[in-house]
Amino acid sequence: SSIKRMRWYFLALIVGGRPAVSLLHCSHVRSRQSPTSRKAQAPENVAWDSGAALATDVDQACFESDQFWSLVGEFIPGFADDPSLNRFRGFCTNLQTFPPGAVKICPDTGREVLEQYHYPGLPPPQRFYENADFPWVSTTLESAELIEAARRELAETLEVKPLIADGVDADPSARHTWKAAAWYGWQFLPLRAVKGNFQRTIQLLQAGSIPYAHRFCGLARQRSNSTGLPHSDRRNYMLSTLTGLEVPTNKCGITVGGETRELRTGESLVLDNTYVHSIYNHGDRDRFVLMLEIWHPDMSAKERSALATLFAVKDLYAAMYLDSMPWGLTDKELIEANGAGHLQELAFWKDLAFGVPPLERTIQPQSIKSKNSAATKKKKPKKPPSKKPSSARGFGRAKI
Repeated sequence: SSIKRMRWYFLALIVGGRPAVSLLHCSHVRSRQSPTSRKAQAPENVAWDSGAALATDVDQACFESDQFWSLVGEFIPGFADDPSLNRFRGFCTNLQTFPPGAVKICPDTGREVLEQYHYPGLPPPQRFYENADFPWVSTTLESAELIEAARRELAETLEVKPLIADGVDADPSARHTWKAAAWYGWQFLPLRAVKGNFQRTIQLLQAGSIPYAHRFCGLARQRSNSTGLPHSDRRNYMLSTLTGLEVPTNKCGITVGGETRELRTGESLVLDNTYVHSIYNHGDRDRFVLMLEIWHPDMSAKERSALATLFAVKDLYAAMYLDSMPWGLTDKELIEANGAGHLQELAFWKDLAFGVPPLERTIQPQSIKSKNSAATKKKKPKKPPSKKPSSARGFGRAKI
């Protein structure tokens, strides 16, 4: 099978247990930027802007390739004729038909969707979703266990992988763990690039059955006293979740389609990021949130799996045949995966939790909010001890 033929540069990664050469330092290998590079570009950030054009070129090369679509059909059962995948096939038709960059803007809401990435048949959108519509928000994202684990692992990671310098000329393709974004003061840390540092967080996300999508899953930092550029992610098949880890009180929030909601430590927001939105931090310290993009809730499990497979095949195909490094991966991860023989496995490209041992126990459904509120409740008065005969003394309530 063609999927099992890896390009020579993967084999050249390891010589004596060390990388023979860094992929992104090879003249023939192109580094891809985050898909968000096409949505909100700071005009003065030339590196970010050029990365956006490169990402578009790589994606388009995949969508125009018969070989790529042959691999998609090979890995998705029923791709050609399964009735439950009608909408997915329509999405694939859009990827092949519409030109890159063509945007459809709703005149009433200003909502922006790339025609090429439009998933057909989804219900009318809404700016924010109620957390109660997603049981895993309270049982997982806002659970005391996940919040505490993510905050601990973030603090430990910052000790060994510090933030990079902020600046309008920051290059997102530079060899840093934290990734610079399109505007001043925003940096992102992909979870898949730091699996060893965030193992507990990833385990809890996986155990909580959160339907995280293909693109952004990681830690987002916003500098103090800064406001992000208004932008749209322009893809209607995903929603975005923001869970506060370190958030200045009453100083941070996000405006989505003109509606503003506050960000708080230990709490989550679920929003449709096709609406024009912007974030702000008016506090005197940095703000950190766990940011996850999730599949649209109207899509079936089969549709979500098909989308995840499609984008995994795209990353694999781009690496094998287009000499393009998928965004969010590191040399270290590729070296280790190559040594273990995982580069040829679709699961490696499909799930950020690949290789992370599963959690052995279930999550306790207690959120930070419920934990704090429980502490403020008045304690019920204790019942007076019942009188016991003298012979029973010493065998009453045990000491704790």
